[in-house]
Amino acid sequence: MTSNEHSQPVGGHDKHAKLARPALGNFGRNEWAIVGAPCINIKLLADTIIGALSATYKCAYADTSHNDEVTLPPGRIASGAVLEYTDQLNHQQFNYNTPLKLAKFRQQFADADLVLVNGNHQQAKAQVVIIYENKKASLQKRVEQLTNVQLILLDDRVDEVFDFVKEAVPYWQTLPVYRLSDTDNIISFFEAQMQQAKPVLNGLVLAGGKSVRMGFDKGTINLYGKEQRYHVSDMLKNYCSDVFISCRADQHQEVDSSYASIADTFTGLGPFGAILSAFRENPDKALLVVACSRQ
Repeated sequence: MTSNEHSQPVGGHDKHAKLARPALGNFGRNEWAIVGAPCINIKLLADTIIGALSATYKCAYADTSHNDEVTLPPGRIASGAVLEYTDQLNHQQFNYNTPLKLAKFRQQFADADLVLVNGNHQQAKAQVVIIYENKKASLQKRVEQLTNVQLILLDDRVDEVFDFVKEAVPYWQTLPVYRLSDTDNIISFFEAQMQQAKPVLNGLVLAGGKSVRMGFDKGTINLYGKEQRYHVSDMLKNYCSDVFISCRADQHQEVDSSYASIADTFTGLGPFGAILSAFRENPDKALLVVACSRQ
């Protein structure tokens, strides 16, 4: 058998499950690279946005040191340590002496609702493009990074979007275009984006337990004219976009077809496995989880 034959699905089944993947970027779910202006302007703009939104959202910023800012490794890093942590009293500081993999970046930024990135040095899944005459050549070198432009800002000395930006972003006329000094509209843009980014709320009824102490499936108890698992599902429909009954694989066929259900794919973990199974199917949805029992 050739190596090609080895790589083909057997019996029509793929080697790996087709899993829904969360809409993550390099740092988090909601991230924008600000590109096209001198770094100081990008930092000042980031300061303005973060200052306006930090009371409502956890904000983060990512950048890279310039060549003229390179300093010697700090503290014990200089002695060969791979990690140094310092409680700076008003903030916490971690210094790493090893390259951070993508998963590690995401872990560090996991608590952030919004991440702003200096696009002159880092990339993000969405971009804010500043049209700044003195950085025209620099922006043109990065035109391939303009994969999901959502906002265009004009420096006060510029009146037109660069032609190469129009070519790279053919939908540019549908985007908001503001002056770089128009901070009110810029802040309103990010506020609107964060509102839209709120995940849809789904309901999850935990009904996959074995009811060992009860002696029979408590989810099937009829308390209000229908089985408890369906009664709780109906209650959640008043608050959630979709509601799913979580069950074991061997229970799946028993659930009324008029109710959506999710069979456990993480087994032996109890309710935690049920929640993981629901997130595996809908990774970008929030969950309101309710146990199927009378309180």
